[in-house]
Amino acid sequence: MPDTKGLLVVSGDLSPRARQAIEKQDGLDVWTGDDLRHLLQRFPDVAQAAFSSVAASQSLQMMMAAASPPPPRPVFAQFEDRLDAIKAGKDDWSKFEDWGTEILTEIFKPDLGPPDQQTRSDDGLDIMDAIFPIRSGSPPWALVRAEYGTRFAVAEYKNYTKPIGPKQVESIQQYLWIPAKRQFGLLVSREGPAPQAIIQRRRAWLEQQKMIVFLTAADLIGMLEMRENGEEPFNVIEAQLEEFFRTLSP
Repeated sequence: MPDTKGLLVVSGDLSPRARQAIEKQDGLDVWTGDDLRHLLQRFPDVAQAAFSSVAASQSLQMMMAAASPPPPRPVFAQFEDRLDAIKAGKDDWSKFEDWGTEILTEIFKPDLGPPDQQTRSDDGLDIMDAIFPIRSGSPPWALVRAEYGTRFAVAEYKNYTKPIGPKQVESIQQYLWIPAKRQFGLLVSREGPAPQAIIQRRRAWLEQQKMIVFLTAADLIGMLEMRENGEEPFNVIEAQLEEFFRTLSP
């Protein structure tokens, strides 16, 4: 329509070329930042109302931000908080076991199926902390299943204040058995292994083809963080396996 008017408001200034282009447009006016400042000086009541509106908007935004719930903590940080609440030692061993089973489930789902906890062997003599069925048909767990001839990953948890020794390796070693397709173990502890434990792990492989991986609680938290960041958490295990076989000698 010929009587239609348009108003273009810019916060800064316009170049001469831009202003000339706008002036050629019928029915279009432009206000620059200087124009607005001059108008507000001429009409102080309008200026005060504008400033009050801006201040009110800012206050409202601050109130809404304060009322909004904080973003949830990452899952790995939640597990870290839970670990801090578990006391090292035998008194909280079951809490540490539950914590370890839950975080391993979170790290490797769905490649590892839901675990069975406190599973008793068919002869009734042994109780395993947790057994994870290997479900994945793709790497890396499919390679573990094929390379070690295992259908399960057996996890044992040691809530000790000191590095684990050979007896703890022997403990998980007795649960690994070729006829039962249990040849791969995860020994989880707060501290890393003592040198004697590493020697016992070597003996378990050379004599009985039983593979045991040492993982600390800090390793598991880092692996869960890797998963949340889109990285492959199994790389932590893979690095340990590579080092074991690279340095293995008769």
